[in-house]
Amino acid sequence: MNRHSNNSPVMRSGERPREAMRVAMAGLGICLFFSSCSTDREAAKWKARRVRPYGDVVPDRRTAIQIAEAVMSPVYGRRYVIAQRPQIAELRDDVWYVHGYMPPNSAGGTIEAYIDKHTGRVLAITDGGE
Repeated sequence: MNRHSNNSPVMRSGERPREAMRVAMAGLGICLFFSSCSTDREAAKWKARRVRPYGDVVPDRRTAIQIAEAVMSPVYGRRYVIAQRPQIAELRDDVWYVHGYMPPNSAGGTIEAYIDKHTGRVLAITDGGE
């Protein structure tokens, strides 16, 4: 008679790692499920506690220009952005339109940014050259 029958707690080689893998994967799945639930709860808590700033996030030209330069520098390069100073900011229908300065009769175009006055969200950045 075989000492290790099918009902024996001793497993053949190769079966133990598979079983351990199944248990580990099940444990990982449970952890991921509960961590995503707690993340959703945390996000909901922060949304509920979020405080809206009084007034507009981008109240003036100076702030709009600072945001535009900060956003455009990684895209176009700091030197290119600085070369187009002084930046010009105009408010059009609650959207700040910020663009660089190019001397008359210069080739190319200027960089541009569109920033929502109320939220500070950058709506678009472009290189105005054609």
